[in-house]
Amino acid sequence: MTVPSDASVAPFHLARTLRTALSAARGRLLFLFVVSAITVGAPEALSNWFRQNYAPISRAILGPSPSLPAWLVIGAPATLVFAPAQLVVVGWMNRVLLMAMAGQPGDLGRDFRYSASRIARLCLLSLALAAGVTLFTLLFVIPGVVFATAACLSVPAMMAEDLRPMEAIDRSALLTQGVRWWLFGLGAISGLGAVVVTDVTAILSAPHGAHLSAALSSAPALYLVRPLVAVVSQVVGVAFLTAAYYELAAGKA
Repeated sequence: MTVPSDASVAPFHLARTLRTALSAARGRLLFLFVVSAITVGAPEALSNWFRQNYAPISRAILGPSPSLPAWLVIGAPATLVFAPAQLVVVGWMNRVLLMAMAGQPGDLGRDFRYSASRIARLCLLSLALAAGVTLFTLLFVIPGVVFATAACLSVPAMMAEDLRPMEAIDRSALLTQGVRWWLFGLGAISGLGAVVVTDVTAILSAPHGAHLSAALSSAPALYLVRPLVAVVSQVVGVAFLTAAYYELAAGKA
């Protein structure tokens, strides 16, 4: 797809970007939340359950004296299945929102096939981003933050312009020039907000008088609050970054 070029569009305007995100997501909230619940919320709850019951699960599956740890036998294969599926769904969400922002007819099946056909590119992009963040973080943290912020629009760029992984990262770095502090600040605030909301909600939902550690590891916190916050965070994050890409691409095209 082609993002309409508009030279009059300012490089970045927070209110306009939020309006674009809300407008595109308004009629697609059910779709966004359902696919996020399946690919993010459910795995989060399952992962929390696995960690809480690691010892009995390990004994039940591998016996009392396993030669390999349970996280390697169970967790690694599960990650190999879920991680690519999550990447395809994120690409799918980006594509659906991009088509809505461009005013083009929506087709969930078509957009899913588009994202699924690029699963190899999405996986390579994810590996490149993880390697870049890790490498640059070793250089006193700040370079890792800069790289992560510069590359934060890589997925929508790939989904909109059919780019290869390194091309998508380069495109994101170009679009985010001059607005990275905005994007970093918003990301930091939203991440901190998610942590605060998760912990406060877990404490409020725990039995009266429970200690903080018990509240944060209670069943409501592990199987409802944390998965729900993860789902909302993904929906909000994808919608905002897709809108940011769209607005910046329109202004810098």
